[in-house]
Amino acid sequence: MLVYLFLVALAVVIFAMVLQPLLEAKRRYTPPPQNTLNDLRARRTYLLEALRDVELDYATGKAEPGHYEETRKAYLREAAEVQRQLDQMQDRLDTDIEREIAELREAARQHAVEQERTSEAT
Repeated sequence: MLVYLFLVALAVVIFAMVLQPLLEAKRRYTPPPQNTLNDLRARRTYLLEALRDVELDYATGKAEPGHYEETRKAYLREAAEVQRQLDQMQDRLDTDIEREIAELREAARQHAVEQERTSEAT
């Protein structure tokens, strides 16, 4: 009986050792950033192509009016949201670029002033 308890305890320990890396990996996993600029651009392209397809299907009589309107509105809503996110990202990028340009101009101005002081001192 004692041997069986020992074997069960050993099995539990081995099982825990095998599962430990898997459980730690889950805790350390961070999902990739969502809605990167390229992902949003690809999604926008897909949605525009899907809208063209829906329009073509309706124009050729393959889609019923009710289904066409419903699908078209859904694609338009999603495309508008994607475009809004793209605009926000572009605004942030523009702001960051302008801030960096201002910092570089200020650094260049300070460097020019220091150069001028150095040349006047000598």
